[in-house]
Amino acid sequence: MANSLSTSSRTKRTADYFHLSCTRITSVVDLKREGDEAMTILVKYHAEGDETSEFARAEYVQIEKTLELEKETANMGWTQLVATSGMRRRVLIGAFIGLATQWSGNGLTSYFLSKILDNVGVHSNRTKNLINLGITCWGFLNATVFAFTSARFKRRTVYLACTLSMLGVFTAWTTASARYAITGSQASSRALIVFIFLYSPCYNMAHNALTYPYLVEIFPFEVRAKGLSVFQWFSRAALFFNQFINPIGIANAGWKYYISYCIFLLFEVFFVYFLFPETHGRTLEELTFLYEDDKVVEQKRRVDEEIRNQDHGKDINIDEGLEAKA
Repeated sequence: MANSLSTSSRTKRTADYFHLSCTRITSVVDLKREGDEAMTILVKYHAEGDETSEFARAEYVQIEKTLELEKETANMGWTQLVATSGMRRRVLIGAFIGLATQWSGNGLTSYFLSKILDNVGVHSNRTKNLINLGITCWGFLNATVFAFTSARFKRRTVYLACTLSMLGVFTAWTTASARYAITGSQASSRALIVFIFLYSPCYNMAHNALTYPYLVEIFPFEVRAKGLSVFQWFSRAALFFNQFINPIGIANAGWKYYISYCIFLLFEVFFVYFLFPETHGRTLEELTFLYEDDKVVEQKRRVDEEIRNQDHGKDINIDEGLEAKA
């Protein structure tokens, strides 16, 4: 059965592209060393063409000094991912997101929709195909909306809304399946189909729209690729489980197998509530040392010092420069 949620992957990649494009300036400064080009971009998009803007200059210096500080502390090896408590927490979140994107119940509708419908008395292939087509189109529609809107809201809030709504819908889904198995009620069968449709936007609002943007925000530039690799490894491991364990569970346990997903979704709610940091409204440079307070102090000190040097003794505080835009 075709993956009803994966049809929105193009939309997801588009949203990820727009978000990741925000790192263009960082790449210019760090990799190309073309300071003039970087400053031109900042002036054009953040200072309305004003080449004397203190805000643009403060941003440029902040990017430059943050990258310098990153290089001083970066080991570039895989051990860097577990070297500090902050990095270990990032890895834990990356691994969790990898599992959550596959173990939130989406694997059931993605690969075993036919078996799920069989369990509630829907055996007609035509009916199954129509339901699958409807889920696919509905998933594409709501994923497109979330791709362009989710990034506007606080990340942690969106993830909490996502996990809580999935828990509620999947619990109702499990209840409807149980009612059909016990009573054979056609109302329960129709209710389950409705819950499958409701599940799609609940999943897409965060796990589809924010996965890569959020990972980019929590992992510093020097270890970002390794952090994404951790996410991918756990995601593929969870996908392996979905492919080979889910059909066994559905065949042998029926609706009772869904309870395991309800338990994991409850775990997701608690994990997001207690361990997910808020990253919305902060630049990648500010998020570089999300858990390292001492590095944040050093970062600000270097930026202030560089701006003072450029002004030949004129003391301009970085915070004042960044607030000048507002």
